[in-house]
Amino acid sequence: MESLTAKIITNLLSKRCLGILNLLEGKEEIQTREIAESLNSSKRTILADLNELRDYFGSAITISGSNRGIKLTVNDYTIYHEKKKKYVQQEPLVQIIAGIYSGEYLSISEWAEKVNFSESTVLRLLKKLDRIIQNYRLGVIRSPVKFSGRELDIRKFFWDLYYESTFIEINEVEGCHQAALTQLILADDRFVSIKRVRSILNLSFKRIGMGEIEFLPKIVENVKVDRLIAPLFLEIRKITYLKKYSDAVLYREVVFIFLMLYSHWNQRKLTGIRLLEFSSTSKDFSRSLVKFLLDGRTKEDRGKVELAVQDFLSRQYTKICLGETYLKNTEDNNRFAKSLNPRLHNELCTYLINHTALPSHFQNTFISDFSSSFLLYLFANQFIFTPINVLILLENDSIIDEPTKIIFEKFFSTQATILYEEEIGISDIKKDQYSKIITNIIPFEHEVTDNAEVIHFSKSFSVEDIIRLVSSLQEKQKIG
Repeated sequence: MESLTAKIITNLLSKRCLGILNLLEGKEEIQTREIAESLNSSKRTILADLNELRDYFGSAITISGSNRGIKLTVNDYTIYHEKKKKYVQQEPLVQIIAGIYSGEYLSISEWAEKVNFSESTVLRLLKKLDRIIQNYRLGVIRSPVKFSGRELDIRKFFWDLYYESTFIEINEVEGCHQAALTQLILADDRFVSIKRVRSILNLSFKRIGMGEIEFLPKIVENVKVDRLIAPLFLEIRKITYLKKYSDAVLYREVVFIFLMLYSHWNQRKLTGIRLLEFSSTSKDFSRSLVKFLLDGRTKEDRGKVELAVQDFLSRQYTKICLGETYLKNTEDNNRFAKSLNPRLHNELCTYLINHTALPSHFQNTFISDFSSSFLLYLFANQFIFTPINVLILLENDSIIDEPTKIIFEKFFSTQATILYEEEIGISDIKKDQYSKIITNIIPFEHEVTDNAEVIHFSKSFSVEDIIRLVSSLQEKQKIG
């Protein structure tokens, strides 16, 4: 479960049950022992929780068990989705946050009555919430209950909680996502995710008027030259729900929407905005970052790397335009990014921490997030691949058929080298410094580097056995 969601949910049973659903949704079958280890609980507790889930969801799901593990079958996705949403919404802190999001500013006594808790319990919940939102540079005001801090930082917290979350969802603002507005953005050829577009619009229209947002004139000047700004502003002015707001307020929302779209857009070579000029040190930093990548960390040529670095940094400066907290990623995104290439992630963090000319905007607590975002960008645009060097080394008399070879290459993003023992010498293995060697040579008497992990499998493995092997390796994040 995501770290932020887990912190918000206070009931231990709810937290475990949602964690179980997350694990069951992610795998076709999973052993009870694996669930228990993942959630730091006993098998008996997990079995009791599974019965709790069966009772709550009823005929909407089937949770079955066999010697291969526990399996979740969703019989009615509509009922399942709605019940899961209600399961989370019953949490008192979730209700309080939802009220703040919608502008329902109640006193502590009013919240105590609404969630059917004592005022002292509500105060304890607010102290917990205060600690959670400190990372967003926010605080909790208690009379009435609401957030203190910049509206843009408040929106970042709500974005991470509602739009980057698996479990906590909210209803869309009605009447604001007319087809013309969404189609206008999607027709731009840069913003390809309709779900993300609708989420950004919903956040903007839900929070409009609840807090003032301001941008530096330099940012507005940079943004207004983009081809999307004028038609986006004209289309938003047509929305009945928003007619009560002035053109100045609506234009700031247009800038917010555009910056959010731009910062969440991962396709390169289509940028038209020159936000790199936002920092006087950006050119030197860009050149240094290019040199870092070309130092044996990518096979792309200098020209492509320069374009990619400039494009990525432009997005990072876009986030800075919204606020430093927008450099922050969810824990799940950071974990995934690190799993792509842990060594490169660590090298990048060290490089940034020790960089003498690091732009002041990035000299904050989000260096690790910056590194993760860079890795995700490089991976999405095929500048780096999942594992660094994986060798499938087979015994000379082995027979590996085409399906097995395809499985290996698919799971290892075509970065696995598949060789027979006669094709490689002892010195070659050590020289190439493979990070992982998967082999059916037993005993394995080749000399490898200290950093290489040797993983054995039997010559009698079937295709199904191979699938289970590589799936297990990836799930445990041993690759890379």
